[in-house]
Amino acid sequence: PPAPWTLELLVGVSRVRHHSLSPDGKRFSFVWDREGGSDIWVAPAETGAWPRRLTFDRPTHPYWADAQPRWSPDGSAITYVSQDEIWLVPASGGRARKLTDHGHKSSWQIYSPDGSRIYFVSQRGTYANLCATSAAGDWPVALTHLEADVSDPRPSPDGRTLAFVLHPPDDFNRSEICTVPAGGGEVTHLTGANKVWDVTPRWSRDGSRLAFISNRT
Repeated sequence: PPAPWTLELLVGVSRVRHHSLSPDGKRFSFVWDREGGSDIWVAPAETGAWPRRLTFDRPTHPYWADAQPRWSPDGSAITYVSQDEIWLVPASGGRARKLTDHGHKSSWQIYSPDGSRIYFVSQRGTYANLCATSAAGDWPVALTHLEADVSDPRPSPDGRTLAFVLHPPDDFNRSEICTVPAGGGEVTHLTGANKVWDVTPRWSRDGSRLAFISNRT
């Protein structure tokens, strides 16, 4: 490598990754791979401020299989995934606690716009479907019952609808953008074509449209 880098220095640099800005824009959370773990940290957005460590026992997670910590809408708490369960930790520091403890490979957690619910994906059988719980960790409610895996739930700005990605089991070269009412119900397929991947749905601010990434062209 070019000077001043050395191979020893390259392998010794800890990875800082998966940053997420707080709702007020004054702080950001991130994952820091160091000391044999992948713990959650938070820091002020201003320069020269040292970050605060929020977790101390999160095992090492490969960066390609990990996800961003998620802020609550009021910025008071952060949720993250560790060992296939959803956890919550106060953003100001404190003891982290499990929101799920069911052994069903929970992931893809995200708050509702009003902060009353936390949506996530849980594999309660052959397939991973959408579920919802509260910040208190109430017993999860299933929102979809699909014979297919889902991922990346995204609540609409008004909180009434969830967009998500559907992965049909009969075509590994296909994924679809779908929606479902936030309380569960009929699933609407917005996209879907053979050998086409449609992923990462994101709502417009008024909730009237969805942008997504596709390999269709």
